Amino acid sequence: MKAWIGVLLLVASSAWADDASTSITDTVFVPPTSYVGDLVEVRLTLLLPEGKTLLPPLSLPNQPWVLVRDVQIRHEPPFERVIVKYVPFAPGIKVLPPLVLGDVTLDGIRISTNSLLGKEAPTELQPPRDQLLVSHTELFVFLTFLVLIVLPLAAWRLAGPLGHFFQGLRRSGDRHQASRQLHRELKKLQAKVMALSGPEFYQQFSHLVRTYLGNRFQRDFQTLTASEVRELLAPLPVAWTEEWVRLIHRADVVRFAAEEPPQREKLDDLDLLRREAAHLDSKEAPVVDL
Repeated sequence: MKAWIGVLLLVASSAWADDASTSITDTVFVPPTSYVGDLVEVRLTLLLPEGKTLLPPLSLPNQPWVLVRDVQIRHEPPFERVIVKYVPFAPGIKVLPPLVLGDVTLDGIRISTNSLLGKEAPTELQPPRDQLLVSHTELFVFLTFLVLIVLPLAAWRLAGPLGHFFQGLRRSGDRHQASRQLHRELKKLQAKVMALSGPEFYQQFSHLVRTYLGNRFQRDFQTLTASEVRELLAPLPVAWTEEWVRLIHRADVVRFAAEEPPQREKLDDLDLLRREAAHLDSKEAPVVDL
């Protein structure tokens, strides 16, 4: 408290006017203790000589370290009251800029400003800091980078492997479906062996073979000749290819020649079809694209 009284006395005694007969009889700061950024009032009591007039300022002086917000004048004879409102931006003891009030210019009004930073506070104004980022800006930038750059790049890199993976799953499903359908139709055809003539049996047998191969390899085998089937199945082991060609050729010969083979041959061809289909459906079967 004693320190602040000393400061106020220092401030009061150091204020002066351009006319020696004009004196400041009292100086009060509101609030008495101020910090950087506070709105402060300094209330001055002046005693003017005769013939001097005190008028409001035409303009308010300002400096980078202080903003003079307002100057009010009250006539209370024999005294004049001057209230100066200002906002300091730098700590320490400084002098307000001169105030021209009609016939009187007030100068040398010293003010003292504290800082919440204490002794570490700079005495001069610091350059402006960089603009603060909006809350969660870094997270937003990261997510934007992730969505626009990383995810498309990852999708592009994974498109090929994922495409092959799903294509493999689809083919596996096609193979299982073709195998199940073949076995269902084989049971039906075997049950009708005795009732069907040779051409009728091999007509259905040929359709069954071609349908299975078509579903298995996703190609149209219905209109192919035996030679064309051999060429198309060339990626398979030679022995497998020749057995499929023999089944198709055997069915075509019986159909077109109207032969009547023994029932035993029909049953043997059904068993051969089951065996060759089992080869293609086994895990050892090569993965080929026809």
